[in-house]
Amino acid sequence: MKNKTALIVIGMLLGIGTLSACAGNSGVTPTEVTPQTNEMPTNGAPTDDLLTGGVSFMNDVLPILQANCTRCHGTSRASSNLKVNTYANLMAGGDGGVVVIAGDAAGSELVQFIETGQMPPQGSNLSEQEILTIRDWVDAGALDN
Repeated sequence: MKNKTALIVIGMLLGIGTLSACAGNSGVTPTEVTPQTNEMPTNGAPTDDLLTGGVSFMNDVLPILQANCTRCHGTSRASSNLKVNTYANLMAGGDGGVVVIAGDAAGSELVQFIETGQMPPQGSNLSEQEILTIRDWVDAGALDN
């Protein structure tokens, strides 16, 4: 995903450079990438968050999993040998294999189970927004961010 992001940023910079060359002395200058974050300045240009759907595993997905899934798939209990309490555990999968296919929410069992209401089996189903958050994260590459 980092390579894809780098290619997008390079393409954008090349496009901006072309626009600058066409603009002559109109005062238009190319936008520079901030080296420490790989994010464009806040001038309307895309940032890494926008390129990845803006969904963070740590800030958005993990809290949903902790609130709804770790009762059965956590540290003290791992139903089907699946733990979802950390990124590494979630991506490792369980007895049935992997449950998250990065970039393919429709093919990921995690998404299928929460969308159909199979999971969680007890308590309330996840809200539409929670499901969308997880779906967006998976489709954006299921990054450890």
